[in-house]
Amino acid sequence: MKQKIKITILGALMASLLSCNDLEINDFQRVSDETQYRSEAFAMGITANVYYEALASVWWWGMFAQEVSGDALVMPQRPGHWAESSWAAIQQHKISPAQGWPIDASFSNYYRIISISNKAVEDLSHYKVKYVEAEARAIRAYTYMLAFDLYRNIPLVTSSAVSADTMPQAKPIDIFNFIESELLYCREALKDRKNDANWFPRMTWGAVSGLLARHYLNAEVYTGTPQYDKCLAVCNEIIDSKQYSLHNGNWYELFSTKNGQLCKDEILYFMDIVPESMEYRHTLYVQCGLDDIFKTKYAIPYALYGGLSIEKHFYETLEDGDIRKYRKGTIAGLNPLWDEQGTLYGPMLDAKGDTMVSPTRKTKVIYNHIQQLKTTDFFLGAKMNKFEPDQNGSPQGEPHNGQPIVRYADILLMKAECLIRQGGPNSTADNLVNAVRTRCINKPLSNVTLDMLFDERGREFVMEGLRRMDQIRFNKWVNHAEFIDDFNKPGLDQTTDGEFSKIWPIPQKVLDTNKKMKQNTGY
Repeated sequence: MKQKIKITILGALMASLLSCNDLEINDFQRVSDETQYRSEAFAMGITANVYYEALASVWWWGMFAQEVSGDALVMPQRPGHWAESSWAAIQQHKISPAQGWPIDASFSNYYRIISISNKAVEDLSHYKVKYVEAEARAIRAYTYMLAFDLYRNIPLVTSSAVSADTMPQAKPIDIFNFIESELLYCREALKDRKNDANWFPRMTWGAVSGLLARHYLNAEVYTGTPQYDKCLAVCNEIIDSKQYSLHNGNWYELFSTKNGQLCKDEILYFMDIVPESMEYRHTLYVQCGLDDIFKTKYAIPYALYGGLSIEKHFYETLEDGDIRKYRKGTIAGLNPLWDEQGTLYGPMLDAKGDTMVSPTRKTKVIYNHIQQLKTTDFFLGAKMNKFEPDQNGSPQGEPHNGQPIVRYADILLMKAECLIRQGGPNSTADNLVNAVRTRCINKPLSNVTLDMLFDERGREFVMEGLRRMDQIRFNKWVNHAEFIDDFNKPGLDQTTDGEFSKIWPIPQKVLDTNKKMKQNTGY
């Protein structure tokens, strides 16, 4: 199956490559040289494998874990479903080195991608196709960004001949500097690959630049030294390039099954999911969020598990009139049954306007707020219906929605954050925030503070793998929400969970295998 997948991806990448008009003249002097063409094709095949492996792991292990450990989404225990204690531990910041999922799986999968990327970078050194090599290096750098953010004290492995199981932890500053240097190299190598529609959704100058800006934005968290000036400079370069813009269409198109076709104006990089060629790469926020009653209503072919909800305090940051809170009505060109974008709260209605009844539980479906993590009723908890359910997805759950990784909206809000951090509220930051915000609610903000910006980022980027990172950077991680300490106690608990919880523990399995590794402080 994997070979079929790789061939499919290679075909798509080659098709995009050969459709670039300027390639024939600029990139290899003359592509007509048969030997050079073969080298290019082989190089593309190597990189295609890296793309596939990154998608296979980043989608599930990275994005989902980042969001569920934050303060917006919650996965309570339901009768007969989602009973694993690891979900509650993640939510409460009480994770253990020995708990298993996702602590060990995330670590091992990140280093699996890094190992595959290392081999690809070495193999690609034999081909004179530097921008293809840069793609593999960019994916490796992005994977290191995710691993570094979660575990911080990690091995630095850049050779396929060396296993992470034999390496000691590098100093965090060395990991930070390595990621920075790799992204800078890739920016230069991909400088002629900006917002080329034929290149999308591969790594481009813009994609790498967006990741670099994010890296600088979090520098103070990672190293103790702020680098907002560098983040601001990169954001300005992206903006000044005029290669990207806020999506010229409905905001929900960014998360639709056609987002890869419709939203190349705003999405700098995303993880593409192709049901026809990918295996078990789910739209987690649809499949794990919506309940089985929506399977019929939305006419989707895959099972729905209904565990994921949003926390009450996050729901309360959504304002009336904001389409991110609720929008009733179809969007031209999208699923005509997907008429309830935003949050699902209160009675769930069928096509006739009547409250739906669960076919398995024989009860009316009315979403109210979750009051506890343990033994929560199956239908408690408002839902975030942000990603379009795919009527044409596979029976296993693979959709056509791509997962946005870097959007132009984030570039604008990162710039606004840098300006506020460096000089306090100001009109330029207000304009940047409102450019993003007023697409969804016609209530511009003024004198935007960091607290206001944190809430706006939550509304804009929930389910996009940024919430945990934002909480820590905005000093919102400790005492963050209702469920942080007592497993059964509703309401806010002020008991601190410690600064140490901002970094995940090194998995016990890793420590048992690699005696050169030491556990992170606090575990």
